Amino acid sequence: MDKKIQVGIIILVILALIAGYFALTPQYKEIEMSGYAFEVPGSNAEVKNNTINYNTYLDSENDLNIKTWACKDINDINGTVTCSMEMATQLRENMGNNVTYNNITLYNKSGIYTYYEADVNNSCMIIITSKNLNEIEHILETMKKPQINIVDSSQFNMTTSGLIINDSNNNTTSNNQTTTTSSSSTKKTSSSSKSSSSSNNGYRWSEQYGDYIKEYTDSNGVQHIDSKKGYRSSYNPKTGEFKEKNYDKLS
Repeated sequence: MDKKIQVGIIILVILALIAGYFALTPQYKEIEMSGYAFEVPGSNAEVKNNTINYNTYLDSENDLNIKTWACKDINDINGTVTCSMEMATQLRENMGNNVTYNNITLYNKSGIYTYYEADVNNSCMIIITSKNLNEIEHILETMKKPQINIVDSSQFNMTTSGLIINDSNNNTTSNNQTTTTSSSSTKKTSSSSKSSSSSNNGYRWSEQYGDYIKEYTDSNGVQHIDSKKGYRSSYNPKTGEFKEKNYDKLS
């Protein structure tokens, strides 16, 4: 066989092997979200800059859903409120059993995995949902967290709904672009006025929960949400532990 033909065959074989390698090896791209930087599987999906603090990334091709929040601007109330509701929904819908995979603790609900972290010290949080554990592992291995610490972490009340910017000095909570201040004083009212008042005793109407809820922090720093229908949830910002019960009563 002619040497030129032999060389040509060898080159074609090498090219075929290279093409096969790239076809079988996952390809990644680096993205930035709310100051986070990490690698995700290559696709046509793009980061959505919802607000300066809140970003989302939805890759339908790879069944990958990421939401991030970081305090770049303390005045971004819209971003905080939207993040609170959407992260809470994603976490609640995918909250299954706690599992550990390669030293990564996450939730497993029927083969759908969700990683959630709220970093109080750096004022940032992230939630990742995927059917592929390797995708989540690669994201965390390549992750660089936001280097943002423009406000003291005590200004943030990380509840099961995400983050609520609050002023701990006067117990004022900013939510849904309004300010609700709880008062320690009480007024005597008639039984008829009590029955007609649907938001007394610290309760307020929440469109997100579809019920009247009361938010408070106990002496241990654990943050609670109680609803009149019986839903209960708690979040410990020190440990990241989240608990809820009677969620079905909200439906």
